[in-house]
Amino acid sequence: MVIAVEERKVNKVIKVILERARTGEIGDGMIFVSPIEETIRVRTREKGKGAKAITLHFLNHSFTAKPSLYP
Repeated sequence: MVIAVEERKVNKVIKVILERARTGEIGDGMIFVSPIEETIRVRTREKGKGAKAITLHFLNHSFTAKPSLYP
């Protein structure tokens, strides 16, 4: 799962993932945080850096996010 969020929301999203995805078993997953260098809107082809944003890469094959997960 890849989630792009505003930089100010990163800690909250990480907290929610850790609370809801943790089983205590091997394979609970890993979270990787990386900056977004550029965004491109497909519909308009508009490019720009825009607001500061972070990409969270959460690796876990058994976790399914629900829309209500995100703050």
